Amino acid sequence: MTRKRLAAFCSHGGSNFAAIADAAARGEIAIDVALMIHNNAKAGAKEKAAKRGIATEWLPRKGFADDEAYGARILELLREHRIDLVALAGFM
Repeated sequence: MTRKRLAAFCSHGGSNFAAIADAAARGEIAIDVALMIHNNAKAGAKEKAAKRGIATEWLPRKGFADDEAYGARILELLREHRIDLVALAGFM
């Protein structure tokens, strides 16, 4: 069976993200954490992702004209990274 690819959305320290990524690495959950999206330039989660070799994308809401444009960019990233599942790990 093909493992599902997960994107985690984070805003701050990344403790929830780290728990998910570590459980996946230990084989406790059958997913590959493929992407971490954060909306806070100071999010500690980005260092946790980098340490684990997980791709990150900084996506601040204020860089978009409206919620529709922001959502469209999120969907574009999810498609680019072939994401099957998302986890809101302290996002917004």
